Amino acid sequence: MVQMVVSNMQIFSQAQGTSSEEKLRESVKDSVVRMERVQFIVILHTEMGNADVVRTFLDEVAYPEVAGTVAGADTIIVITRSEEDAEHFIERIEIMIFKLKASIEGRFFSW
Repeated sequence: MVQMVVSNMQIFSQAQGTSSEEKLRESVKDSVVRMERVQFIVILHTEMGNADVVRTFLDEVAYPEVAGTVAGADTIIVITRSEEDAEHFIERIEIMIFKLKASIEGRFFSW
């Protein structure tokens, strides 16, 4: 986080160098409410209006197991290259969500 002081006020803003993966992690933590797998397709359900934001960061990160994505208002369809890739992708997302829950509960575990 970058801290700037203007007169006697402190203004905080997000660091300029935030990576796409960090942005994805934050958007997943804030927005994804449920996910499911249908063979090699992963469906992410988000809060209303947030699917396109998560999808944008997901496309920027360009995980090798992801062949493509489609987003609506609250749903993202992630097409992976195989069923094994779908499982690997789900594990990535679960880790992002787990880290949030663990840190909230005061039991942050580093992977």
